[in-house]
Amino acid sequence: MKTTYFDSRAMQTRIARFKSIPSQKNDALAKHGIPVEAMEMIAAKDIMYYLGPKNSVAGASGGTAPAVDGQPGLSVYVVKCPPGQGPMLHAHQRTHETFFCLDGRWEVRWNDDGSDSAILEPYDMIAVPVNVSRAFRNVSEREAHLLVMIQGDPNDMTDVAYAPAVGAELVNRHGPQAKAGFEKIGVTFDAGV
Repeated sequence: MKTTYFDSRAMQTRIARFKSIPSQKNDALAKHGIPVEAMEMIAAKDIMYYLGPKNSVAGASGGTAPAVDGQPGLSVYVVKCPPGQGPMLHAHQRTHETFFCLDGRWEVRWNDDGSDSAILEPYDMIAVPVNVSRAFRNVSEREAHLLVMIQGDPNDMTDVAYAPAVGAELVNRHGPQAKAGFEKIGVTFDAGV
């Protein structure tokens, strides 16, 4: 079998360096008028888009492109949260989301009321089925990192739905324009109804 030669310059486009990947929340703020505090309220504090299909953007990020172009069907992120922080209950309507603990301890809750849960410790993983509400938060005493993999059709990567109560709380804390900003990028507030 003949193999492909890849010079060092070409390989640099296939390397994602943690220190140089921007957090997605900055794009959401700039492009859609979503306050940083609103993004941090419903999502992880920092979300870095490592790998995704060529020419894709993460809808919930406001348009951040992946650091490395990958094949259709898989997007890879690292989220970073301080103690006690993480996204509110939400569901992915058509894509599979898998969490892999890199460091710290993470509580993953699921179902519409978050009544079931598991604690992930380093190198533990949980794969949440399509259309099941889920939330995760850092239950460590220090900042922690979680690897998040989303599988599915690249056109369905904006399939995130939060419960109506999350939308109401968002409006209460940050005004109707914050909720409208999320809706512009495909986030809905109808999970569980």
